[in-house]
Amino acid sequence: MAIAMPVTDRAQVAGHFAKAAAFAVYSDEGQLIRIDNSQEGGCGQKKRLVKVFKEMQVTRVVLRNIGERSLARLLSAGIEVERLTRGATIAQVLEGSVTTLSLTDAAQGRPCKPKPSKCCGHKSTPKLLETAPGTFSRVDAGLPKLKLN
Repeated sequence: MAIAMPVTDRAQVAGHFAKAAAFAVYSDEGQLIRIDNSQEGGCGQKKRLVKVFKEMQVTRVVLRNIGERSLARLLSAGIEVERLTRGATIAQVLEGSVTTLSLTDAAQGRPCKPKPSKCCGHKSTPKLLETAPGTFSRVDAGLPKLKLN
């Protein structure tokens, strides 16, 4: 089981799933993997992100806000989604010291804004930066370590 969170560069859970600068994924072993959420991928980026989460065995996503379509994709993939009741740091989520609400239906997401029906045709994969357990690269310096008992 792995947990994923959309994050800011200040080690906070980002305000919106799709607009996050990056995602922090913590494995059972305490390994941190950061996924770059660049917007280069265009319209298919969010679909590919769910695929990458499944490949990384993410079973739970903790976030603040998410749109209906993205929420539906996560739920359809069998990923549990929890909404924070207030802003929180990554460390607070990992410690379990914040309250979350379980999202079980796409209608619990924010209504999606209408967009043009044409796909932009981009096909890029989210970039992965793996770090060894307990070590961080320069870009991950602000993300907390997961302490295993």
